[in-house]
Amino acid sequence: MKNAFTSSGLRSTIASIALGTLVLPACGGASASQDAGDNVTGEVICEPAETRTCYSGPADTEGVGPCIGGTETCNESGTAWSGCDGEITPIAETCDNNIDDNCNGEVDDILDIDGDGYTTCDGDCCETTEQCEHPALVNPGAVEVTAEDGAESGDENCNGEVDEAAVLCDSALLLDDADPLHAANALDVCDASYGLVSAAYVRADGTPFSASVQHGIQTAFGTNVVPQLGSSMLSLSSGAARTLGQPGACTNQSCDGSGAGSAPTGFPQDVPGCTGGSDINDDIALELSLKAPANAKGYSFDFKFYSFEYPEWVCTTFNDQFVALVEPAPEGAINGNIAFDSQTNPVSVNIAFFDVCEGCPLGTADLAGTGFDTLNDAGATDWLRTQAPITGGEEFTITFLLWDTGDAAFDSTVLIDNFRWLADPVAVSTGVID
Repeated sequence: MKNAFTSSGLRSTIASIALGTLVLPACGGASASQDAGDNVTGEVICEPAETRTCYSGPADTEGVGPCIGGTETCNESGTAWSGCDGEITPIAETCDNNIDDNCNGEVDDILDIDGDGYTTCDGDCCETTEQCEHPALVNPGAVEVTAEDGAESGDENCNGEVDEAAVLCDSALLLDDADPLHAANALDVCDASYGLVSAAYVRADGTPFSASVQHGIQTAFGTNVVPQLGSSMLSLSSGAARTLGQPGACTNQSCDGSGAGSAPTGFPQDVPGCTGGSDINDDIALELSLKAPANAKGYSFDFKFYSFEYPEWVCTTFNDQFVALVEPAPEGAINGNIAFDSQTNPVSVNIAFFDVCEGCPLGTADLAGTGFDTLNDAGATDWLRTQAPITGGEEFTITFLLWDTGDAAFDSTVLIDNFRWLADPVAVSTGVID
């Protein structure tokens, strides 16, 4: 749900409360004498120039930290005491000055009022409902989301901007860039501020994967397919993640890759009514460790799957598969996989969304210039979007994994792009992008 700030200017209204653990009393504490101030009766209450100690703060704070008593003086007519000169009473705690400003015996104890793990010293701009609607979802660890359904926009990530444009980090990336962090950038996951903890190219069993033409960063895939967001997208292939004419491109429908692999538990997953093979080959994966922003309730990513196995090898033992394995698995995942159609078919030539081919609803335009249009009969899906639920602040791993099933022939390729956090609750699902 979109967080909406209330009226303007309230951010500073509660600053003193947010900064300290003490609600300060009014002037004139216990030892300051109830005779302090004007004596309206004119009664003599003290000797002129007489002095005495005083302290207007709470009694249990005097002598704690910097808090000390002062001195008050009787006026010339003996009818009133002066103010408490020289006293130091509690004030709101100041960030990181190593002083017990509120005189409670603790140094720099800034209260996290909304319990979101961030204080005003950490840059939290909303601690109470007087400042924003959902304080626990607004802090530097949150992600900025655009207001929906006419809701008022807010500065969820406390950077001083409202509904700023997405920060992109996928320009000037090279096709053969082997840095997995740059692969994350191609998916539009930039850095720790967007939840990125680590990235690695791996095989299906989690072992490291060396630099290879099986992965690449594409600015376009063939003639008609471009990234969903920004300038680049990630390509993974059981053959070569290249289009014809690019260095390292495969010049037929089957090219050698990483060799025989070890499939994750529960895979390859059979399609209902179609018994598939049990062995995998040429497996390749990008593994991302992520920490969800405080206000995230879900995430999504876009992908597009191509295969030379279409249409000859539909419902056979040779059904290459793309899966997105999540650990810990969210509710609704199948063996940890969150990418499948409404009939629980995993992403392969058997998935319901295989709509790009000769005679298919979307025709062959998205095959043009890819190699899948010239080397053999082939097909692809439309751009699909998978989404899954998450708890704000949760750390998890998502592995984008592709392999050949049954043999190493007839390669498949997947494009992945536009990973984003969602502020509204979602369930695990995959569908065509509207």
